[in-house]
Amino acid sequence: MRTDWIDVRQQDAEEFLGFLLNGLNDGMFELNELVKYYIKDEKPPVDSALDNDSKNLWNIIESKNEGHSTRRIDIFGGQLKSSIHRNVDHITENTQPFLTLPLNIEKVKTVREALKVLVSKNILEGVTSSNTKEKVEAWEQITLCKLPVILILHLKFFKYSDYRCTKIIKAFDFEFNLKFYLTLISSETQSPTERQYKLFAVVYHEGKNANIGHYVTDAFHVGYNCWIRYDDSSVKTVQNEDVLKPQGTRFPYLLFYKESDMILSK
Repeated sequence: MRTDWIDVRQQDAEEFLGFLLNGLNDGMFELNELVKYYIKDEKPPVDSALDNDSKNLWNIIESKNEGHSTRRIDIFGGQLKSSIHRNVDHITENTQPFLTLPLNIEKVKTVREALKVLVSKNILEGVTSSNTKEKVEAWEQITLCKLPVILILHLKFFKYSDYRCTKIIKAFDFEFNLKFYLTLISSETQSPTERQYKLFAVVYHEGKNANIGHYVTDAFHVGYNCWIRYDDSSVKTVQNEDVLKPQGTRFPYLLFYKESDMILSK
């Protein structure tokens, strides 16, 4: 898929993915609401008012031996917690949802290093005390307070500066297996345990420039038990090393990981 378009708008792959996931989210929620009524053998209302907050959650139907029930899990949606620490005031916390987890890769060489940068302390300038209004020392700490079943990492290879967008050209390593250690996860989560993920798809951007280029996707095919490359109309199998070591100006842009208890071996 090309990144240059006839009109002046550039439709980015990550931006398009966000619209797609939001649409799937709404559709799955509506479907689950209808299924709950049919399980209870009730007629669903024609226009039911749905809670806006609930629309942010994914739903799946689970069958049990004693009957049917519904349970709610987040498939794509996770949460980040930002904590601002001042040396004289209380801690200010803010929780933000995400569908793709953005990682700054400008000063790192691997996904693991990028995750460490994400949760490292960031010194803040110009912060004042809420009591004295005087400047105080302050820093921000990011932690992951909720991880989804499908984790999508957005590698920020496009850099914006001076009203221009350029592409970062550098070697960058990622792995088939990804572990989230306790240092990355908020201690206030319901189950602050290490999480295991495994790669099942990669979207690459090919080209030296940010405003023009080509998208290629590698995905693990369950039936064939191998990796397949989708390049417009071309579909072919590729080796594991071809997935992790793209050549030329092809760089990983979106990494799709599955929680390990739901994955297949590569």
